[in-house]
Amino acid sequence: MSVLVVAGTGSGVGKSVVTAAVAALAVARKAEVAVVKAAQTGVGAGDDGDVDRVMRLSGVRTTFELGRFPDALPPAAAARAAGLPPVSMSAAVTLVRELSESNRLVLVEGTGGLLDRYDEDGATVADLARTLRAQVLVVVSPGAGTVNDTALTLEALAHRGARPRGGRHRAVARRARARGALRRRRPGDAGGAAPGRRAARRGRCAARA
Repeated sequence: MSVLVVAGTGSGVGKSVVTAAVAALAVARKAEVAVVKAAQTGVGAGDDGDVDRVMRLSGVRTTFELGRFPDALPPAAAARAAGLPPVSMSAAVTLVRELSESNRLVLVEGTGGLLDRYDEDGATVADLARTLRAQVLVVVSPGAGTVNDTALTLEALAHRGARPRGGRHRAVARRARARGALRRRRPGDAGGAAPGRRAARRGRCAARA
């Protein structure tokens, strides 16, 4: 079983679309896939989050969102602003390990950049990858400054003992869509949005219990 952490050099670089592209390719090969979003920020209750987008594009049904905060801030700051407890990274580790026992691939999508903090102890998605001994796929922006941002991100990964799997930018999603790997699904379709939202909510409830 394989765990792949999808991290980014920052917000808005296309982590969800790349996560969906990787998931769609695995599903096309008849692999069981699970997707975990440890923290969703900048989205209100009842609105579609990143796991919903991944599910619509890829057809993956097993998705979990462990925390949701309305402010578009790094997870720890967003939790503090909302007066909510931060995401438990130990709970995230436990969930991913459990999922890896029954799924061929577990994708863990990060929030914001590699070093955005998830809790008051300063835990990051890089720390999560190291604990899980997972490889990291870094998603980067194709715009100006990418070389510097990517180099800093890879340096931070190496410093923390995490293993980079490679780098991708949003062009990978365009190629995947052109091949038909990414699918836009209506909520009523099999594997559509509704089951993923229910699974995500179950994940949030379990994490906060």
